[in-house]
Amino acid sequence: MTSLMNERPYLRIEASNFPRQTVLRCAGEIDLGSADCLLRALTAAILAGSPEVEIDLREVGFVDSTAMQVLLEAHQILHGKGRSLQVRVTPRTAKLFHMLQLDRLFPVRVDGPREMQTIH
Repeated sequence: MTSLMNERPYLRIEASNFPRQTVLRCAGEIDLGSADCLLRALTAAILAGSPEVEIDLREVGFVDSTAMQVLLEAHQILHGKGRSLQVRVTPRTAKLFHMLQLDRLFPVRVDGPREMQTIH
């Protein structure tokens, strides 16, 4: 497991590599000041070559448009290579992904009361 932090310690990302998947667990806030940390972690995950990259945002309290742009770019790169991106979020954050229609581009899994569920 690899851990990345931006200069201001309000975003922490732990990377776990599995044979078919790389998982990035994020905690804190992702905004203009910390999106570079997410970008570095996603770049490393893309270079690792796993067929699927999962971003776990359930411990992220704030995301802005910069974070969404980084995720969109990662999706486009992975999709172009025949690979996939999926995101795990809380119900509150799921609303933002739905409003921006990102849940139409890649799977957005919501931490529901019983099990992880995909929103549509």
